Amino acid sequence: MTAAQMTRSVVVCGLAFIVVTLFSSCVGHNAADDMKKPMEEQARLRALEPSYVAHYEVSLIEVRRSPAAQARFGDIKIAPDPAKGFFMAEDHLMRIIWAGPDDQLGFDLLNKSDRPLKILWDDAVYVDITGQSRRVIHSGVKLADRNSPQAPSVIPSKGRLNDIAYPSDHVSYYGNWSQRPMFPCLREGYACTDPERRLVAAHTGLDYRVILPVEVGKEKYPYTFVFKVNKAEVVTVKK
Repeated sequence: MTAAQMTRSVVVCGLAFIVVTLFSSCVGHNAADDMKKPMEEQARLRALEPSYVAHYEVSLIEVRRSPAAQARFGDIKIAPDPAKGFFMAEDHLMRIIWAGPDDQLGFDLLNKSDRPLKILWDDAVYVDITGQSRRVIHSGVKLADRNSPQAPSVIPSKGRLNDIAYPSDHVSYYGNWSQRPMFPCLREGYACTDPERRLVAAHTGLDYRVILPVEVGKEKYPYTFVFKVNKAEVVTVKK
């Protein structure tokens, strides 16, 4: 083969490689586009689907105490806090402000007495709308230790504690830790299913309770906070 023939052969091969490469790139690009379009269409349709969120209208209707607590700490007053969705209860021992339904039940407790106050977490209970009693955990407890004994929280005289109550059996582990919401469909944008929407509506007219035992000196006083769900509904969120 002459030098000229070799040159022509190289040029032809090079042109063939360029054509094949361009064709392959075009085919790959079109295939990617073909896959991208259905995905974009699915995303567009999902964006058009309605989103739901639950609204719970709740009142703190009662605080149950023992006759000994009544005699020692006087009458208890119940009132909504000026901040919407919060509820206050107060006697001579404590002032406690509860948050409304959420992923957990938060509270802020002021020890009004001149002695330390202990919250006995191992005796604390959450009673749901079905009447089921559930052990609770609070802030600072590792999820892996949800069934282990919990040390009492000690609140000094005139001191405060900001904490939560959360059912320990709402915690699960399947490869990683997860916490089931205490009240369904509260998160905006959450896929609220038909069964969950029915469960939201079923809350209306029922009550849930938190039993929070406290200790002052050597005496124990269980405080039972009763919350009534006046109305629960699921509304469509505008997009």
